[in-house]
Order: sequence, then structure tokens, then C-alpha cells
Amino acid sequence: MWQATPHQGLAEVAPDGSEVVVLDPRLDRRERRAVLAHELVHLERRLLPSGTNDAVIDREEHQVRAETVRRLVPPDALARLVAARIDVGPVTADLVADEFDVPLPVAVSAMSRLRQEQGLQ
Repeated sequence: MWQATPHQGLAEVAPDGSEVVVLDPRLDRRERRAVLAHELVHLERRLLPSGTNDAVIDREEHQVRAETVRRLVPPDALARLVAARIDVGPVTADLVADEFDVPLPVAVSAMSRLRQEQGLQ
């Protein structure tokens, strides 16, 4: 599954309570969009306190990644795209990345999720 790496973005709550997101300026447009979405989901879910054990952190990251992919490539919109192209040819990860303006790994994760939901995996 797609994931933002720690050096790509960071979400923090400042001592005054303001929320701050920092993105690596070297990210391209699609990566920036995905990493920003990922960090915003972290802020919505509330950041874990320092010292949280690794198992909880891993579970939280998995949930944040899944939610980020769902928001960037909504399942119903992806299903409509697949249905609309059924007579044209296969829907590739490259096509999904272009249609939804996301990095290729996000598109791959979204397609994998759709296949799982349809019982194809």
C-alpha cells in the first residue's frame, strides 16, 4: 500500500495549539497532494503521543494510508471509471493516476482495494 515517508511530510501541533504541516519542497505536484492529504488525515485523527508503542503506530499508519487513498481515489468514482471503460480496455494504474491526479503507488493501492472489495483478490 502507498505510504508517505517521514522525510516527505510532517504534521505537528505547536505549543499554542495551531496545527502545522511541513512538506518536502522537492515533491512533485502529485506527491505533494498525496503527502498533504496523508498529513491532514493524521491531524484529523489526532496525533499519537510520543512514546506510543510501535504496534499502535503501525496500525495508525495503516489506517491513515487507507483513508488517504480512499479520499484521493474515492471507491465509487473508481468503480464508475472502470465501468465506463469496460468496452474500451483495461483500466491501468497509469490511467487511474492520471484520472485522479495521484502518484502511481496511490493508484495501485486504490485498484488493489477495489479488487478486494469485488472479491477478485
